[in-house]
Amino acid sequence: MNKIADGTLRNKLLTALVLVIISCSPRSESPGNIAALYIGTYTTTDSEGVYRVDFDLSTGAFGSKTLVARTENPSYLALDESKQCMYVVNEVGEGKISSFRWDDQLGLFEFVTSRSSEGSYPCYVSLDQSGSLISFANYGTGNVGFYAVENGNIERAMGLYQHEGEPGSDLKRQEKAHAHYSGFSHGYAFAADLGIDEIVAYRIEEGQVTGMKTAIRMESGDGPRHLAFHPLRNFVFVINELSNTVVSMSANYETGRLEAIDRKSTLPEDFDGQSYCADIHISADGMYLYASNRGHNSIATFQVSDTGELTFSGTVGVEGDWPRNFTLSPDGKWLIVANQRSGNVTVFSIGENGKPAYTGNELEVSDPVCLKF
Repeated sequence: MNKIADGTLRNKLLTALVLVIISCSPRSESPGNIAALYIGTYTTTDSEGVYRVDFDLSTGAFGSKTLVARTENPSYLALDESKQCMYVVNEVGEGKISSFRWDDQLGLFEFVTSRSSEGSYPCYVSLDQSGSLISFANYGTGNVGFYAVENGNIERAMGLYQHEGEPGSDLKRQEKAHAHYSGFSHGYAFAADLGIDEIVAYRIEEGQVTGMKTAIRMESGDGPRHLAFHPLRNFVFVINELSNTVVSMSANYETGRLEAIDRKSTLPEDFDGQSYCADIHISADGMYLYASNRGHNSIATFQVSDTGELTFSGTVGVEGDWPRNFTLSPDGKWLIVANQRSGNVTVFSIGENGKPAYTGNELEVSDPVCLKF
């Protein structure tokens, strides 16, 4: 055989070998179809911190689970825009805020800093749009704090604010202030306080907290827990843990005031058991609102009108127990639920009508309580 023929045969064999390798590859989808999902947990049983799992945006399937940050009770976390820096609350009696920076070589988040939350049992942390300021809520002591951050470093304190107000009607849960959320939007950090039935607005100007006021007082016994912001209109939505309701509100971002528009139950009319709302999210087009029910163990779906009114579309079971937190995938096609007590994360596809449908896909995780893409 001449050299030219021999070279041609060798090239054909190499091409065939490459095709075989590609066809046998465990990941046939392109990297762009895979999104990293981070899972915060309670570490009182088998979990050890924050986990990462690859989520296939084409199929709604999970890859393998990896521990990427070993830390105590990371019950809520925030990632910067680059996904290189992560900030978590350590929900313990002497609360802490810890930060981590992604290391490509190690394939995990390396610890950077830890600072006191100046309160007990912090349960929420968020990062502003500039990536230079975090806010956190201490449930136990009912206060909200701010830290300046840079490249994963938690730097100087930017203020600590104690909530004061009239306790709600639930004597067991509302004996005092219990801050449960603090998130940034339109030049404010809005904090939901479950204990005193208030949403508090903190004015943020050039990284400084320049004012604090009551944005709205909810009905006594509501127990506001989390907020969601409409992506296109000046609407804010609150989920009330104790009254099992969602309330839509108009927002005046000049004054920081909120005004109620509509109020709906998250539960079916025939349900008479105990249930407590947990989390709330809105679709990227602002048409559908979702809320989790712990006890009823479901996700409630609402249609959102152009004027902020809500239409209850029904509920779907979460295929687990105690849906503490859930999230929507970056492409808006999937809804993923963290079921704390049953130790599983379940996946739902979202149809054209906005209603979630269970896919059968799930992942075992001990005490999952926060999900972030």
